[in-house]
Amino acid sequence: MGKKSQPSPWLHSADFISPASYFSDAEVEVDSFDSLTKVISQIQDNHAGQLLWRGQENHHWGLHSLLFRKLAEKSGIDLTKQPPVASQNANRQSFPDEQTLTSAEKTILEIARREWRFDSQSALEILARIQHHGGPTRLLDFSFNPYIASWFATSTAKSDDDGRLFALATHGPNPESTEPQIMLDKTWGGYDLPWHDWDTKESQNEENWGNGSLRRFWVPPVYDNRMLAQNAVFVLDGVPSSGMNIQSSFRRKIPGKSNVNWKIADLVSSGSIYLKMVHPDSKNKSTTRNLASSYTVKISRGGKEEIRKRLEKQFGYTNSSIYPDIEGLCHELHSRLLGT
Repeated sequence: MGKKSQPSPWLHSADFISPASYFSDAEVEVDSFDSLTKVISQIQDNHAGQLLWRGQENHHWGLHSLLFRKLAEKSGIDLTKQPPVASQNANRQSFPDEQTLTSAEKTILEIARREWRFDSQSALEILARIQHHGGPTRLLDFSFNPYIASWFATSTAKSDDDGRLFALATHGPNPESTEPQIMLDKTWGGYDLPWHDWDTKESQNEENWGNGSLRRFWVPPVYDNRMLAQNAVFVLDGVPSSGMNIQSSFRRKIPGKSNVNWKIADLVSSGSIYLKMVHPDSKNKSTTRNLASSYTVKISRGGKEEIRKRLEKQFGYTNSSIYPDIEGLCHELHSRLLGT
């Protein structure tokens, strides 16, 4: 086959229907609170380090920041559709890369400071406030608490969709000297975002940015009671770096075949950060590239209501306790009184 006729590595695998296709190799499905608790304990027992948790209502959704998703839409890719890329002519430039995100972030900070007078705040604090109010940033909302994350995954108990729970490790399996928790020190609390200076492949690898080996997280100031109630934490990392050589770390399970890898289009359609999926009862063997573990649990639609009720009864998780502010009250009033 000639070089020009070879399929682009940025096309999806033929059987990639949605991110659920990628997650299915390592997922465990639960249909009750007891089975959910068992899997959460299994993940925690098999991973000694820090874990960060996130729940999503639909198991087909990938793990994308809002900024990544909106920039993808701008280039013609709807990551909420299945498959995410409607056209099989998609190329590398169709997906947002690190340069695209940093360019957008610079524009965001310029607008916030020049037009909205947020000039006295650090760059990361500006992004945190934008994220908190639903604006586009690369920050990903997580929680230290797996049961709060499970509440979000089951928040529409009568939905026709299965839910999904994610757990992310902060480090790869090899010893790592870089501290994953961000503090607003002279590096992270400054006027500019530090990763904007990591503008080469070499500097990004040196800083473990976008290579999947380190998940930095930041516990932001408590802007309101909602963040405290949700035990909230922000995860941030670079966009997955491209390259055929890293695909060997993302093997697929195909009966009768070996050494078949997920394509880079499959990976970025499944997450705006690298997600090395590991089964809850397995150990991460990706020591060569030191990819941090990611775990996932599919929560069946039939089990959502029972799980939600148990979370309310056992932990007191309700709309009022998870959203204990006036905005949460207004949303609840709209839902109960107006059906909107």
